[in-house]
Amino acid sequence: MLDAAAADRTFADIEWGSCILVRSRGTEDSVVTSVVPDGFHHMGISGNVFSSVQSKVTGPGDTNPPGSRQRRRSAVDRCSVMLQQSVNNRIRHARNSKSSVETLRDRPRGIKIPIICHTTFCRAHMNILITGGSGTIGGYVLRELQQAGHTLTSFSRTPPAVDDVHFIQGDITHPEQVQAACIDQDAIIHLAGVPGPGRATPADLLQVNVIGTVHVLEAAVRSHISKLVFASSGAATGFSFPRHKLVPQYLPLDEQHPDQPHDEYGLSKLLGELTCKRYSDAYGIQTICLRINNNWYLDRKDADRTVCRGWAQAFTNAEDLWTKRYRKTIEDPHGEGDWPVPGPPQPPQLLWAFTDARDAAQAFRRAIENDSIRHDVFFINGHDTCSHEPTLSLLAQHHPDVPLQTPLPGHTTLWSFAKAAVSLGYQPQYTWRESDFGTWLKQQTTKD
Repeated sequence: MLDAAAADRTFADIEWGSCILVRSRGTEDSVVTSVVPDGFHHMGISGNVFSSVQSKVTGPGDTNPPGSRQRRRSAVDRCSVMLQQSVNNRIRHARNSKSSVETLRDRPRGIKIPIICHTTFCRAHMNILITGGSGTIGGYVLRELQQAGHTLTSFSRTPPAVDDVHFIQGDITHPEQVQAACIDQDAIIHLAGVPGPGRATPADLLQVNVIGTVHVLEAAVRSHISKLVFASSGAATGFSFPRHKLVPQYLPLDEQHPDQPHDEYGLSKLLGELTCKRYSDAYGIQTICLRINNNWYLDRKDADRTVCRGWAQAFTNAEDLWTKRYRKTIEDPHGEGDWPVPGPPQPPQLLWAFTDARDAAQAFRRAIENDSIRHDVFFINGHDTCSHEPTLSLLAQHHPDVPLQTPLPGHTTLWSFAKAAVSLGYQPQYTWRESDFGTWLKQQTTKD
């Protein structure tokens, strides 16, 4: 077990109530870790990994079953005491040496520590219920959470396409089924819902997406589940399925931009976000809403599996999906051709946004592992646009008079994920330009 003195020698910076921030002395290398049942677990790395952090925090007297909520809580409690002792030692040392320091306990919450973005103390090895785990994005989220060591239950109408995931068949429109699925769960990721306009009547879509979300939140409160991550959408802004052209007040868009959805899908997502906030305010449940923007399935292996799920069942394989959806989007950046209904928005309507599904899955993991945000909404998307044309060229044709908040060189996205980067540590890792799809597209272009 790592005692307070050893911890004091190891930790350069600790933000109390957040994950441990370690800086190797004499270097600029740093590592972000989090408490897990059997020690510390590396969450993000900058520079060299500090191997001494892999120290046990569970004691021999812990008789709780491995993996149980009691054992996790016991481990976290012991580590919390250890960290508090370390913080006290550091403050006492600073005062004795008459150093001028700002104690971390006096630091206002939400202020970033230098070197590493603000990342919060997280519970590892949670039991997580995923509604809609059999949908198109569901497999990506399940695999991401599995790799992080969580125990998963998929609640949906059909089994998920991922092994070693417990499956409960059910429907979010039946509150008693949702309630039963919440037994022994620590957190919920709510993916289930109608994925876009035109796939149900407006009344049915709102019933599933809004009232279904109410059922999930009600079940969470009654089951004493303290955390829920809601799959919202960039459509909540209105810039996806507008009835007439919308003009942004400024670009790039951020979470402060006014929302004005014209369609029932975007409205359902905005209402879902407001519902989450209501439950956070009323019951204290933690709710994080991720506005995922135009998921693309760009790795061939997983894309082939995706076409068997949800709305993507209309395609025969990955290349069929890539041809009819992504290539069409890239080759028609101004939305001048015929676009299927139901289907994706025309590129100008969604301001050329796209998100690699693997990055979306990363965002869900980071959100569910966050323990400090009570309620918030975040844009989640890629670094770049879904067009070969430079961003400024697209704007010159479609939005020449919109003021720019920041420079937009090259193919820079028009949707800012800066807030998610700071609060969740989210950074997109993928682009369609360097992917299995990108390689395939170059081959097809050469053939043509």
